[in-house]
Amino acid sequence: MKSTGIVRKVDELGRIVLPIELRRTLSINEKDALEIFVDNDKIEITNLNRQLLALQNNIGNYKVDEAEIRKNTINPDCKITKIQKFINQDNIDELFKYKIDFLIDAQDTMITKKLLIKNCIERNVDFITAIGLGNRMNGTKVQIMDLKNTAYDPVAKILRQYIRKEKINKKIVVVGSSEKPIKSKVIGSNSFVPAIAGLLCGSYAINKILKENKNGENTFRKN
Repeated sequence: MKSTGIVRKVDELGRIVLPIELRRTLSINEKDALEIFVDNDKIEITNLNRQLLALQNNIGNYKVDEAEIRKNTINPDCKITKIQKFINQDNIDELFKYKIDFLIDAQDTMITKKLLIKNCIERNVDFITAIGLGNRMNGTKVQIMDLKNTAYDPVAKILRQYIRKEKINKKIVVVGSSEKPIKSKVIGSNSFVPAIAGLLCGSYAINKILKENKNGENTFRKN
């Protein structure tokens, strides 16, 4: 299942109209069956093949809670701040009230992506955004690039349109794939392509922070 980031109103007959652009992007044909769901950011069985936190024994648990549990097994002294909320226009200030050295956007809701990009730019927060990785099989095609140089990606296309509309001139760094996605009515992800994208996001963030270290020194601990 995939969030489209598009809000539609139910009419007086209980109907929802999906724009033709969305139906084409998601390969939704007339009379196709659709499942309506609410993503409350809990671990689901479909996460098992590609998300580090997902296990058979924690399906249904909140991801932020499972992230804290895993963190404690690795480094109990590491401090984290959990925000168990779906970020939107009404609560995004709650996220940015903390001092953020770098923000990694790895979610797929378009409204939230746009909010994060706009707020990071306005608040001068460094960030990187993960774009479409579904239906890709070649991990060597995953790379860090400028949003304007992306191709074969409907998520990137929407973001490019948004950037032009908002007259944002700053370079938008993204992690995406130059591979043309497999044509399918179902958008799916394997275990390795999203993992490579995650590693690239982490690599970019760490090197960016090190580069901007005030003393210009490598802050990695020497053993």
